[in-house]
Amino acid sequence: MKCPYCNKEMEKGYIQSKHGLGWNRKKRVLAVSSGWFADQPLEYESVAYRCGDCKKIIIDYNQQEE
Repeated sequence: MKCPYCNKEMEKGYIQSKHGLGWNRKKRVLAVSSGWFADQPLEYESVAYRCGDCKKIIIDYNQQEE
């Protein structure tokens, strides 16, 4: 995928979370569990493309891979 800001090739990766992904119009306070373990599986993910030059990430929140 080409970056819409600089037109360079973007790196494919994933945005992942244990408790879901969400978008809000306003900032909200989020509770974080203190029982987090790095080896637990992350249940939610979306394909994302990152531009290292522009420091932008493009997320297709309809595209999930198993």
